[in-house]
Amino acid sequence: MNYLNIRLTMAALLLTMAGAAIAQPSQTITLDQAIRMGMDYSHLLDASQGRYEQSIARRDQTFDLGYPTSLANGTYYRLSDVPEFTLPGSEEPLFPVYQNDYQGRVSLNQLVFAGFRVKTAKDAADKTVQSSQFDLKRDEADVKLNIITAYYNLYKVQQSVEVIYANKKLIDQRVADVRNLEKNGLATYNDVLRLELQQSNIELTQIDAENILRSANYNFNLLIGLPGDVQVILDTTGIFAARAVSTCI
Repeated sequence: MNYLNIRLTMAALLLTMAGAAIAQPSQTITLDQAIRMGMDYSHLLDASQGRYEQSIARRDQTFDLGYPTSLANGTYYRLSDVPEFTLPGSEEPLFPVYQNDYQGRVSLNQLVFAGFRVKTAKDAADKTVQSSQFDLKRDEADVKLNIITAYYNLYKVQQSVEVIYANKKLIDQRVADVRNLEKNGLATYNDVLRLELQQSNIELTQIDAENILRSANYNFNLLIGLPGDVQVILDTTGIFAARAVSTCI
């Protein structure tokens, strides 16, 4: 076994031991669950929903301008207790003192004509609500499309890694067989080296594919609100079953 093959084997053993020492959490997710989780977690949709609700509130405030407004207020004064002033020989006070003073006022206002400013404000508010609603639907469609794209990309990467694992098993078996043939004189050392080179190339490809898989898994978790260290197991049985039914029909 050459030096490169020994180094790759040691690296694979270290990765295996590290993975066994720390159990990685996993979660099985269907496409519908991923879409629902991603849309609930999306900060973009939260901002769009907030803008839409704000535009509705402003429109309601604008429509209130056409309604009559009423105002009621009341006041109470407590005056100082001072002696009343009376003229000599008179029993009635000249300046009577009223310590408690109550006042009340009610007003009703109705805008009659404002140069069509109210109508223009209402039309503008309606347009703003329609625009924010369109933006919200567009953002929902974009987020849903991003989740679906990330879901299928992760699925393709996982399938690619599985294919590489299968090829790795095949090449490992071929290397073992050729080594046995070499011991029995039925194969040359060059045959062993050629297969070991193929084995080393597949191991390098496997390492690259696993790195790509971890990156795709991490990005997908960020998209739907899962912790980055959760290993996602994609449940695609429902999707492919639906495709099979539609194909048969």
